[in-house]
Amino acid sequence: MACALPRYGETYKPPGYYSGYNEAIITVGSVNGRPKSILGFFYLKGSSPERDKFNVNVREARLSFIREHGAEYEAEVPLLQFDPSNWETPFSLG
Repeated sequence: MACALPRYGETYKPPGYYSGYNEAIITVGSVNGRPKSILGFFYLKGSSPERDKFNVNVREARLSFIREHGAEYEAEVPLLQFDPSNWETPFSLG
């Protein structure tokens, strides 16, 4: 049986290799009560941290998190800009 080549991305390879597809599914229950599991808040490059592509105020969400969990998280949980086209350094300080 012949296998068609994909139009976009690389063909699938076993875990450990980049296959052109990434996904992470995190349930709310797995992070509630574990504020140290949050490493940062990000918005996409080209959008605003006050009103991102999905109409979310990422800056306010981060500040709300800090108010709820303590000021020590201000330095520990940065506001980042995510550039999906930059594979070398996709995150920078926002």
